[in-house]
Amino acid sequence: MPARRQTPKPDEILLLEIRHSGHPEGAFSLYDGDGGTWDYENGESSWIQLKATRDNSGRLQGDVEIADAAGRHQNWL
Repeated sequence: MPARRQTPKPDEILLLEIRHSGHPEGAFSLYDGDGGTWDYENGESSWIQLKATRDNSGRLQGDVEIADAAGRHQNWL
């Protein structure tokens, strides 16, 4: 995805590709807000937890967990 100077329009969908490099397991928290208003001050945002863990065979496996502003989580991948 090329760099952008503005946030996407409300009806625009942007695909995000995330890659994990290396051998160790890892985790990362990604913040998602609308980028155009102060609505995050009223809880209009979410946190996305990205994880790379090893399964029983030793292969890295990705997992995505999304929490809305109220802290409710939903597994999604």
